[in-house]
Amino acid sequence: IGTIGIGTSGPLIALSAMPISTLIFWRNIGGAILTTPFALRHRQWNDRTGLRYSVVAGVLLALHFIGFFYSMRMTSVAAGTAIVSLQPIFAALFVKFSGGHIPSKAWLGMAVSFAGVILISGVDLHISVRSFLGDLASFVSAILAALYLMAGSRAQETIETTTFTRL
Repeated sequence: IGTIGIGTSGPLIALSAMPISTLIFWRNIGGAILTTPFALRHRQWNDRTGLRYSVVAGVLLALHFIGFFYSMRMTSVAAGTAIVSLQPIFAALFVKFSGGHIPSKAWLGMAVSFAGVILISGVDLHISVRSFLGDLASFVSAILAALYLMAGSRAQETIETTTFTRL
């Protein structure tokens, strides 16, 4: 279900006439409603560290959505989605800069993925300021998504995933 939701988000955003802020609002309300019963079961609302990282992650996710949704309206869906899918590479770089270890096979896989992104986004022949700004929004959104994952992983060290997701 998640793969279908993520896979169809780009075209649906690009085709929607609804304002971006409204799209983001309804997307987040829907997710909050669906996860509330699971989050209430854990009763972890007093863990300040987990809640703090959850709030930071939520702000990063909101900024990611804003950039990604704008990019879907400014560049091609293929280019915008391909560029934002660089997020795991940024996450790996953040882990590496934080002193973590990323296996060489993972770097090889990321290089192959990056080549695919270049191939797909290079096909975007809409040479225009609008297209460039859309690509840039996708790029920033990939960084924000990686930062969201980093903050989210810190939050989930002390609180359950359902509590984190609900926030």
